Amino acid sequence: MQAYGYLAMLAPQQAMDAHDRLIDHLIMISNGSAPYEWEKVRDLAVTFINEVRIDVGIDKDPIIYNGEL
Repeated sequence: MQAYGYLAMLAPQQAMDAHDRLIDHLIMISNGSAPYEWEKVRDLAVTFINEVRIDVGIDKDPIIYNGEL
């Protein structure tokens, strides 16, 4: 809730939407209405991080997952 509050005060709607998709998916996993798939969680998290990076101007180039899982 604290992260949501900070985002709501400062972040653009695109970052809020990406955060909502990630949190909603994690809640669905925790209550058993969605299966846990690391790839889906990772993709949602990376999308959220990229929206935050765009907003704060650190680097507008997106990060990508280069791991093996």
